[in-house]
Amino acid sequence: ATGKTLTAESVAELAERPLYRVTCGDVGTNPETVEKYLNSVMFIGDTWNCVVLLDEADVFMEERTKLDLERNALVSVFLRVLE
Repeated sequence: ATGKTLTAESVAELAERPLYRVTCGDVGTNPETVEKYLNSVMFIGDTWNCVVLLDEADVFMEERTKLDLERNALVSVFLRVLE
């Protein structure tokens, strides 16, 4: 609990923009599904001109390892979509 959600809520309020909150549990585990879902989230974020909060995204942001190829694929998709 470092206040990331509160920070996003505060930024949205200060910017007078809606907050679009997405939990990473909604994203899925298949790289293709994750990419489609995140692209749709970003499209909605652009359309609404809102602050997008990817709640619990730190799961995707953990350091990649040589042993977990499926998770590495998810991290790669996540980072590519965010660029």
